Amino acid sequence: MHRSVIVRRLLSLAVAAALAAPILAATPSSPPVNAAPPPPVLDLETLDGVTAERMLESGELTSVELVQAYLDRIEALNKSGPGLNAVTQINPAVMAEARRADELRAQGVVLGPAHGLPVLLKDLIDVKGMYTSNGNYSLRNSYPEDDAGIVKKLRESGVIILGKVGLSEWANSFGSQPSGFGNLTGQVLNANDADQNPSGSSSGTGAAGAAALSMLTVGTETSGSIISPSGAQSLVGIRPTVGIVPAYGIGPISSSQDTAGPMDRTVANAAMHLQSMVGRDPKNEAGYAAVFGPNWQASIKRAPEEAPDYMSALDLDFVRGQRIGYNGTFEPGTPAGLAFDALVAAGAIMVERPSIPVGDVPALPSGYQQHKAIDEYYLGLGASAPINSLEEEVAVNAALAETAPGGPNETAYRAAMPIRRAAQWAAIDSMMNNQTPDDPSDDFLAILGSVPSGATAGTPQITIPMGYSTTHRRAQSVSIHGNAYSERNLIGVAYVIEQATQLRQPVSELNPSMYRCARHRPRAGVLLAWRVQP
Repeated sequence: MHRSVIVRRLLSLAVAAALAAPILAATPSSPPVNAAPPPPVLDLETLDGVTAERMLESGELTSVELVQAYLDRIEALNKSGPGLNAVTQINPAVMAEARRADELRAQGVVLGPAHGLPVLLKDLIDVKGMYTSNGNYSLRNSYPEDDAGIVKKLRESGVIILGKVGLSEWANSFGSQPSGFGNLTGQVLNANDADQNPSGSSSGTGAAGAAALSMLTVGTETSGSIISPSGAQSLVGIRPTVGIVPAYGIGPISSSQDTAGPMDRTVANAAMHLQSMVGRDPKNEAGYAAVFGPNWQASIKRAPEEAPDYMSALDLDFVRGQRIGYNGTFEPGTPAGLAFDALVAAGAIMVERPSIPVGDVPALPSGYQQHKAIDEYYLGLGASAPINSLEEEVAVNAALAETAPGGPNETAYRAAMPIRRAAQWAAIDSMMNNQTPDDPSDDFLAILGSVPSGATAGTPQITIPMGYSTTHRRAQSVSIHGNAYSERNLIGVAYVIEQATQLRQPVSELNPSMYRCARHRPRAGVLLAWRVQP
């Protein structure tokens, strides 16, 4: 046979095979009799809490399947692949909690807006059955006898405790170490860019949230430790009004400023998350009384008896006709400029509002507040605690007499704090009411820019991702501020900005080189889609 004829026949056979291949590949094999349907395909980087709740309610997804998907993703990205080193522990009871959440839902019981969703907690928050290290080697065997107050609230709302994440050791309050480093668990990486600072001290929360290692992630703040890592790793971070989230059972720095709060990928996630952790707690109030004295409400805001409906603020018309103050620089095309434009387009009335100074306030006894707060934390750990006081934690000779709790320091502290707080609250209230407290017609819904002493005043702030600067290799964000109890307003303003700009990118799209190295075979058909090529 002529060579050209042979070639033509071979080509014909190849074409025929190629045309037949898709047909053959598309022909399913017969499924086993009574086989369970495969779990749904999940893109964990883009799946949000609202969608997940809808899928759970409709039966498309179970909490067991969702938790397993996150466990698989943690396995692929935390120590392997990019090696984020964000997750330090997995809750040994997590699957039992997931099954219980599914059972309750099947019975028609839904405990809260985030029922059945998993959460990762910063490892200075007590969870019974898990150690709380604060990133410190000496606390590696510190197993608390009870859950922290925030963990109780989350459980009461049906949230599943997935595990814990790393942090800057003792929240960066002792010595000097890189952000995200603890001598027990090592260095956390920035999930956007391993070469950049993950920011502290809630650096592990930031990395875990950004890389979608859980639906919800919790950070804590004294002065910037929710807001800063949220800004650095493109998350929506909320510092709530200090006092509305239970503070006991959390490794402390400053009782007057410490608070836990959401650090999540969307405003909606942060809203349902905050809804699940806010509320009164008698033990929390007793703890504040132990620190601030019987008149503790002059220094700390009391949690509302019933939390506001934060989810109701997820409304694109939320700012229409509302006055929003602003200060700072708003150049066209900058994050602040884009946020400003989004609010104007949504019908907000933007009014320049400079920050108001707090003025002189009495100083606090040096070192007293942290020493007192840490000793109160150790008292709550129970008889089996490996450490019982700050003096044991550092060294006896480092616990100087002027920092010790009790006596004249306690008297001076309890006298100074209400004066400081009154001045701080008055300054931001004046900004919000336009210095006309008797005329609500010119009040501001929120402030875009800055306010006086927000963190030290214990007033709320929310940060919104605004994209990534490829020139400077940094995530970008803007912040919205308010006075005490204004979280719902801040969520509403943030939602309008987020939905109008849509600038946050999934980490694997932002920096595919970090995630290309991950290799993972999806479990039971679940696609953990961080867009990694096989």
